[in-house]
Amino acid sequence: VPANAPLHAPTPLMRCAAERLFPEELNLIYDSKCGVCQWEIDFLRARDAGGKLMYTDLEAADYDENSARNGYLDYETALSSFHAVAADGTV
Repeated sequence: VPANAPLHAPTPLMRCAAERLFPEELNLIYDSKCGVCQWEIDFLRARDAGGKLMYTDLEAADYDENSARNGYLDYETALSSFHAVAADGTV
C-alpha cells in the first residue's frame, strides 16, 4: 500500500453534500481487454444520451489507483468485477 494511500475510501458521510468528484452520476470502471465488458460499455454509451455516466478503462496508462474518482480501486480489485463509483465516492 503506498504511503499516501488512504486507509479506506471516503464515505458519503465524510463529504460535504455539495462536494462531487465529477459531474456525472457514476464512473464505471471497466476492463477494455474484456470483450464482454467492452460490449457492455458500448451498449451503455449508446444509450447514455443524458451524459450521466463516465467511463474509466482500468487498462489505460493513466488509470490512477489512488484516485477517489476511481474508488481507490487497485488494479487487481478493479479487474475482478465491474465497478461503479458514485459522484460522492461511494463504490
